[in-house]
Amino acid sequence: MARLRVVVVGAGIGGLALARGLVQEGHEVIVLEKAPALRTSGAAISVWFNGMEALRRLGVSPDGLGQRIDRLVLRRPQGRLLAAIDAAKLAGRFGVEAATVPRRVVLERLAEGLPDGVVRFGAECKDVELDPGRPRVTLADGTVVDGDLVVGADGWRSVVRAALGADEPVRYLGVGAWQMLVQMPASLSASHDFLYLIGAEGRAGFMAAGAGLFQSWFDVPWTEGAPRPDSVRSLLSHRFASWPSPVPEVLAAATEDDIELWHYAHRRVPESLGRGRVVLVGDAAHTMPPYLAQGANQALEDAWILTTQLRSSADPAHAVRTYGDKRRRKAAAVSHLAVSSLAGGQLRWLDRVTPAGGLPIGLSTALYGYFIRAASSVLGLTSTAP
Repeated sequence: MARLRVVVVGAGIGGLALARGLVQEGHEVIVLEKAPALRTSGAAISVWFNGMEALRRLGVSPDGLGQRIDRLVLRRPQGRLLAAIDAAKLAGRFGVEAATVPRRVVLERLAEGLPDGVVRFGAECKDVELDPGRPRVTLADGTVVDGDLVVGADGWRSVVRAALGADEPVRYLGVGAWQMLVQMPASLSASHDFLYLIGAEGRAGFMAAGAGLFQSWFDVPWTEGAPRPDSVRSLLSHRFASWPSPVPEVLAAATEDDIELWHYAHRRVPESLGRGRVVLVGDAAHTMPPYLAQGANQALEDAWILTTQLRSSADPAHAVRTYGDKRRRKAAAVSHLAVSSLAGGQLRWLDRVTPAGGLPIGLSTALYGYFIRAASSVLGLTSTAP
């Protein structure tokens, strides 16, 4: 295998995961990040079985990473059970556990295994030249960085994607999630349940994230560019006033500084994830709303699959093509399902078919396990997968 010089634009989860995999394979990697340091906002994320397996294969230990998820519970605020999923049983089948992890912790775990100097902060990408032999990145200060391969891991406003001619507008979906990650008592922070409440006022999720932290988010109608309310806590407390625990406890514990807004957006997965020696991973390739919690997990899969294709092919352009063939349709299907879930189609279906006591846990677990396997390129390669 030839040693390549790979330029990765963006030090988010996808970019750092790819850097870990490529450094492990012996390649020279340069990660260009426009921020002055790791971007650690974003509260917590769910790292599901496919994401955990991808991390493990990329050389990142999952030990002690966040709080294990043993069960997913979907309810109406009035108490009606819609479904319960036995995540612990699926963990036994897949050979890896799912966990809720602060986004900051994921980034730090990825970065800590990289040699000094791999990540260059304050390096803003302004343009990419698609030279078939030696693509080049031009930075805001005029510096030019070239490599055998350029990877766009620069998010939903990707400069690399624009250079590939796939810069269609981001579509905002009319929903915003107010997220918060706060210290809570053990009665909440020791839980291994992922609770999802769905009602007329919106949707909300709750899950422990390790080290006494508790992740919550509240989805409400939101327009891009709307000003932040003077008090988000007051807005949420009023809107969700009738909702049960842990809603009042979380809103009482959070400060205004704890609450971040996440805009839900979508962008069609392009017909090709790369051209020549330039390729996309993560949100640059497949911007999707966080329903199904697969955005970061799909980025981790991207990193693993691209790493393996570069291992098996001496030609980076060929590796780009085979990576695209393996990832595009699956990422597009997951993205489409995430948008459909936001629109409420799955919820209306659940309401029609769910008996008073909720879907049987065995059926719910089997359906979710099927989704994870169908969405995943990685789990199909594990010896422990069913």
